[in-house]
Amino acid sequence: MNWARDDTGLNEEDLGKVFRYAPRDTTVVRILRSNSWEARIDVLDNAKQWREWTEDSLPRSTDDDSGLILLLAKRKSEHSLSGVQDLTPEEWLSEMNNNRPPRSGMVRSDTLSRLGEKCHDAKTLDTNPMSDGQRGLRTLPFSRDTFEMVAQSFYVHGSIARVVSRADVPTFTHEKVNMTQPAYIYNCRSSNAWPMDLALTSTHFPRKRLTFAILFGCSFSTEVEVITRLRHVQSEAGHPLLVPGIFVELERARHVRLVEEMGNETEAVIFDLESTSHNLEGSQGAMAEQRNRDKRTAYLDLAYLRNALVSWNRQLTKMIRHCQNILDGNSRNSVDMNRQRTSARCRLEETDTSSEDESFQRPTRSHSWKNIDNTQEARKSSELIHDVGYKINSRLLLIRDEYDDKIRECTMRVDGMAMATQWALGEINVDIALATNRDSRHMRSIALVTMIFLPGTFFASMFSMTFFNWSNEPGSPMVSTYLWIYVLITVVFTALTIGLWYYIVIFRPSRQRIMADEEDPERQNNEVGISDRLKSWWQILWQKERA
Repeated sequence: MNWARDDTGLNEEDLGKVFRYAPRDTTVVRILRSNSWEARIDVLDNAKQWREWTEDSLPRSTDDDSGLILLLAKRKSEHSLSGVQDLTPEEWLSEMNNNRPPRSGMVRSDTLSRLGEKCHDAKTLDTNPMSDGQRGLRTLPFSRDTFEMVAQSFYVHGSIARVVSRADVPTFTHEKVNMTQPAYIYNCRSSNAWPMDLALTSTHFPRKRLTFAILFGCSFSTEVEVITRLRHVQSEAGHPLLVPGIFVELERARHVRLVEEMGNETEAVIFDLESTSHNLEGSQGAMAEQRNRDKRTAYLDLAYLRNALVSWNRQLTKMIRHCQNILDGNSRNSVDMNRQRTSARCRLEETDTSSEDESFQRPTRSHSWKNIDNTQEARKSSELIHDVGYKINSRLLLIRDEYDDKIRECTMRVDGMAMATQWALGEINVDIALATNRDSRHMRSIALVTMIFLPGTFFASMFSMTFFNWSNEPGSPMVSTYLWIYVLITVVFTALTIGLWYYIVIFRPSRQRIMADEEDPERQNNEVGISDRLKSWWQILWQKERA
């Protein structure tokens, strides 16, 4: 099976087909125990700087250090702070405020944008950082050789290529593999149906409490948001779900904005349905077609967003379940360490009371107390990770509840639009029925007038024929002897017309049904059986009535 294998990095096919490359400066954040948990930010520009930085500043999985190293891979054409080295978050944010980029207009993604927005000018696409297409996340700010070196230094697992390729499906995966030593691999992906989708790969070594992470598809605003959140993080950086939790917060903010925007559009469409439902004639042509297109777009966009929220909520459930498993594991480890600490202290006391040679026992006491100190430090670290995990789990539960509310809100608007459409159609049907009733009254009036004038018209036409001679000339007949021709032709053609109508409307359809019944005896038997049962029921009812 195609599961996550140990010590598997990105291969040549992944590097060549999944990712594209546009070298530029990239931001890296370090929060390490060796730096007293103080966050440090570097902006690296070229392969030489990356090589020197990985050799001098990047810890290894074998080093005795803990913390977080997060690489923020920007999108193409995004603003950045060049030439920044070893700054604190406060210094970086201050530098950012002094060099804030101009605000660019938002452009909806082509996947679910309106038809009028789908055809962008090529020049606009090149200059707008928000519209670099559905593959914008895959464009990395490195050369291929540099990214290969960075992927090896950050212990990037090859499963991230498959997650990045599933562009329209939100994903959260966690695997336990060996990357030079036991490690947790986390991969996250948000849907690219809307702008500013993100992807995350994180490799956490639980024995060292050391995490290497890369966040793909960052905009400048996303970079500012991440650094703002990390500036208050210290020893919490050793928790494996810290960066995935930040990813969830970023995705939550994007989804809340989308729900508000699409919800307002849907409500506007519902009110438009109410205002146009009473206008039977309506406006025809391009305006009516555009209005119908807007209605369909609003409905489909909101329905698609609701499905995406449901899918992402399912990924949140997986993350919460994994966080609870980590909490349970830390609880068991704390109990085991307390038992080891108690056992070591008891053995130390027995050694102190039974020893007679102090020169022999002193090194043993020092070594035992050192073991106890290490156990206490490990216990404190485990308790800290447990507390951080509890906070992360509580926040994830709150976010999942909020997603449930947003899903219900989207469902309410989708159902409301369907109900408003049904109401509008019902009102239109009522208006059509009333108009038909008015027309039927008019037709009855016309039929009455026709019946009043029909005898007069008939006899006027008949007596105006040459069969009748109304002159007073003596010896001329009053009625022609050829009157029978008129009567005969009228009767024959009337009978022919009625016969054709009877054959086409009544006889031929009934004959076809009889032939179909003869070809399908089962159907005939069913009909015969039904008729027999009806007759038997009728006889029973008749007998009861007579009794």
